[in-house]
Amino acid sequence: MDLEDNWLGFVTAPMDGQGHTWNDASCIGHVQIMKTMLAAVGLFSRRTWVFPHTSKTPDGKTVTFKDEDLFCLGTYDSNKEQKWTFTHNAKSYVANPKLMEPDQSWENFEACMLSPTGKFLTGGYATSSNPATFRANKGFNSAAELLRWWSNTARPSFGKRFMCWVYDNDGTGEHFVWDVDGKFYDLKDYVKIRDTGKILPPP
Repeated sequence: MDLEDNWLGFVTAPMDGQGHTWNDASCIGHVQIMKTMLAAVGLFSRRTWVFPHTSKTPDGKTVTFKDEDLFCLGTYDSNKEQKWTFTHNAKSYVANPKLMEPDQSWENFEACMLSPTGKFLTGGYATSSNPATFRANKGFNSAAELLRWWSNTARPSFGKRFMCWVYDNDGTGEHFVWDVDGKFYDLKDYVKIRDTGKILPPP
């Protein structure tokens, strides 16, 4: 399984003309492969998208979620994404929490497989890289548990990943971010949010 978990995300592939390789968002590809493999031996599982959410809104309120608010099953459902409307330079921007990566990029979701026993199995990580509790429980017990772990993972050249609000418009090239207090930043300055401790807390 570790081989299956690892190979797809690191295969070198040409760009598609829009700056993406064929294996972008490879976690969902891993999930589909694992789902098919299980189906071949008669085990039913569900393809699942877990979306970044935060428990702190920019107006200072603490919000809670039912676990089913954090994910969708089968097909992608953007209605499950958390949203907040910000105003900047007299314009309104609808942003979502994202998990920030190196090079001014981010993760929109973590694709998972919901196992026959109701456990969340990550699609984009080798099982050996998951925490000891994951291995002991044969998966994450909830989407919230997965989000708490996922938003505290790190990249070797980047350090701890973190969540912030992101407005993403590839059509116009506009990409803005806001911290936990609703303070605006240009995307190029996004690491200041982490470095000043203004990250979004997970649910």
